[in-house]
Amino acid sequence: MRRLAMFVLALLVGCAATAPLATPDSVLEQFRSAGLNVANVTTSEVLVAEIANALPSCAGARFDVEGDDGARVVICGKESEAEKLATYYTSLGESSPLFFSHVERRGGLVFQMSGSLPAETFQKYVAALS
Repeated sequence: MRRLAMFVLALLVGCAATAPLATPDSVLEQFRSAGLNVANVTTSEVLVAEIANALPSCAGARFDVEGDDGARVVICGKESEAEKLATYYTSLGESSPLFFSHVERRGGLVFQMSGSLPAETFQKYVAALS
């Protein structure tokens, strides 16, 4: 019994030491800390309403980078859903240059930025994700 109690205690301590999962707000804070523009943030409820039927484990935020040109940060509880979302954004751009956007996926995180913004701007935000 004592060994079981010690095992459970060690397991709880180990879980508490695990780094918390990213949230849309924590990613936006990373961007701000890097001195990048994050303006007019749209609440995650609005963004999730756009994708809720197809991707129920995802939460996100949209923000303006320059003028009305913006980006989205989406965190998915399932990597398969993050992959579907990243593929969706990429395939839109392949269907027409009008819908091109920059896309970065890291595990359950998807970062999508308007294709009308320069690749250099996109890379600054991607670097801030590290």
